[in-house]
Amino acid sequence: MPGGHWLAHLWAQQGGQFNIIMAGIALLVAAAGIAAGWHYSGVFATARDPEPLEKAQPVLFQVLYNKGFIDELYAATIGQLSNALAVAWNWIDQKVLDRLVDATGVVTFLLGRLNFIIDDTLFNDGPDGLANGTLTGGKGVREVQTGKIHDYITYIVIGVVVLALFYLYGIQQ
Repeated sequence: MPGGHWLAHLWAQQGGQFNIIMAGIALLVAAAGIAAGWHYSGVFATARDPEPLEKAQPVLFQVLYNKGFIDELYAATIGQLSNALAVAWNWIDQKVLDRLVDATGVVTFLLGRLNFIIDDTLFNDGPDGLANGTLTGGKGVREVQTGKIHDYITYIVIGVVVLALFYLYGIQQ
């Protein structure tokens, strides 16, 4: 069929080939199963009839019926070990890991609060206060610098009088 093996080509594999020997073996196994079923169809008259193997070989029947007691062996070994490990892991999870996670959360919260206080005090309020002081000082200096010569002469005269008073009172003491 054209394009029948597109997936095989996609994965760079070869498509399956028809093998007469394998087909014959599969046909014989299927026919043997059908023949065995037909042959033993008269063994059970009703669904409640006992198994013939149970009558002939009761020990073998019990082993086969209980699947070789593999489930019981698994439950007694791997199942018990798995349950013990689950209990141990549950204890480790609740008593160790949960407390470690909770402690990490508390420490992280406290470090965050400390960082906020340091950041707000040193890096926000400090520079903001310095900037506000600079602005206030600038406004004050701006009012002093009017650009009028008679204002500057007045400031100079006031400054000379203040210095003269400091000089006169400083020498007397």
